[in-house]
Amino acid sequence: MWSKNKHLVPESPETDVLQVEPKQPYVAALRELSQYVPSVQAMFDRSGHVRTITTENSQGLFDLSFNGDPVVQARKFLALPPISRALGLRFVELSAPSIVELPMLGWRVEFSQIVMLRGDRTSHSVRGGYVDVFVSKDGKVFQLNSTLRYGRRPASIAHIISEQEAIDAAKARLEGETFESERADLVFSAHNDKMDPVYEVVLTTAAPR
Repeated sequence: MWSKNKHLVPESPETDVLQVEPKQPYVAALRELSQYVPSVQAMFDRSGHVRTITTENSQGLFDLSFNGDPVVQARKFLALPPISRALGLRFVELSAPSIVELPMLGWRVEFSQIVMLRGDRTSHSVRGGYVDVFVSKDGKVFQLNSTLRYGRRPASIAHIISEQEAIDAAKARLEGETFESERADLVFSAHNDKMDPVYEVVLTTAAPR
């Protein structure tokens, strides 16, 4: 956990996954945020990216004028320079958000991460990439959670196989099965500092298991 007065990496059991120090540009952005928000705290993942930002301050992380629309409030919060830099939003594209009402608390505004390549008018989801902004009933932002993915993206996806070819390849692995429906969705998946296009294939069968 990072806080204004100390920077700690939580202890964890021995593992084959490398634990790296939080990335310094993100820490610098949080230090800037702490000048305006007392008791700001952040959690980082094993690759050094911010995963949670919160505070014990009763005014929350963001407490400016509220017009009653949690999406507008969440967008204003993400546009704050220290928040944008802490999440690396300069290199990330987000979809139009969805809203989940939280009884007695307020709302969770969820932004899905997408990829739009040059010359491609279609947006593609990023597997597991989200930003959740929690807004109270009176408009205070009290927590942010992030599972954003990072990595180099291909310049083009013109070389990849078609949806039907992906479905056919999946069905070939299940030879002898019959299916009621089939679907393939092109998404991007982050691995080893790269964002690769992959198909998620869904095959539905009525056969009992």
